[in-house]
Amino acid sequence: MYFALCAEGSSLKGRRDGPAFQAGRIRPMQDGTGKAADAPGMRALFNRLNMGVLQMDASARITYANPFASEMLHQPQEEIQGRLFHEVFPGGVARRFYREVGRAAAHGTAASFEANCPALENVRLLFRCVPSAEGTVVFFEDITELENARENLARTKQELEHRVQERMKNLRRTSRMLEEQKELL
Repeated sequence: MYFALCAEGSSLKGRRDGPAFQAGRIRPMQDGTGKAADAPGMRALFNRLNMGVLQMDASARITYANPFASEMLHQPQEEIQGRLFHEVFPGGVARRFYREVGRAAAHGTAASFEANCPALENVRLLFRCVPSAEGTVVFFEDITELENARENLARTKQELEHRVQERMKNLRRTSRMLEEQKELL
């Protein structure tokens, strides 16, 4: 069963034993008919998303990978399923994942982080980790182009600021020269 955080219309998910659930801010997600959402219904939804989705049990073993995750990871769904998270995303990504998911589970909240994935040719991914009653649901998407665009924008801004400073310096110099010429006349 999945749980949704109900504060201010948010749809973040949390754990049944977390403080948000105990405070009444988390309740079972419903499917629109008032019934609790079921795993097959959620998986049908996950299959339509344009981002990777992994469902994991409490030991971080992947129990489900949507088609987009399979495509992004260049592996068939069957090969992803049954593996541990750190076997799919080794190194720093796994360490960060376990740290963030542990923190999120302790507080009954979702967690997100960005990480470079050397195993995927240095693709930059944004991870959103959501504790659920069964373990964790991980949503991830490639933000490499977005990050490259941000870096290019920052470089362009820095170049423009430098050009403006140079032009202002030239204008002040020209203004001083004109003042000096004016005094000579």
